[in-house]
Amino acid sequence: MSTSLNLVIYRTKDDKLIEEDLKTVRCEEVSGSLLEKINSRFPMIKREVYFDESLEDSFDIECFSSSDIDGVCALLEEMFLELLKSENNKLTNKTGSASQENELTKLVENIASGESQSNPIELAVVRFRILTGIIGIFADVRNKFCNDAGTVIKLG
Repeated sequence: MSTSLNLVIYRTKDDKLIEEDLKTVRCEEVSGSLLEKINSRFPMIKREVYFDESLEDSFDIECFSSSDIDGVCALLEEMFLELLKSENNKLTNKTGSASQENELTKLVENIASGESQSNPIELAVVRFRILTGIIGIFADVRNKFCNDAGTVIKLG
């Protein structure tokens, strides 16, 4: 099952999210294990979204807290550096200590655990694409939409 993270912008009224005129800015595929890794450090929260400005009917969404965006960015950037090391080691047949290899293997599995490409370069590209896409969503919130109260990263 494919899961995605969506960067969306809700209209707001009195700091309440309103679904009417919702804009989806970006959508990126995320593996379940990568999402679990992020959630283990930065759990998603529930937010109430109203269907329209009457503020009568609503539903809940799961999303990342805006206060966690910088922390998630730092975690993902750290994972990116480790991914580069791991893929370089695999593609150049270099090995580190057993504990380093174990940690790098866990990291790589977190990014694209369900992928089945037999070509190591193709698999490295898939992992790179997934992780950079997720980094991009969080970086967009941090850099472009930091002052917009209606900006949310939610499960799609």
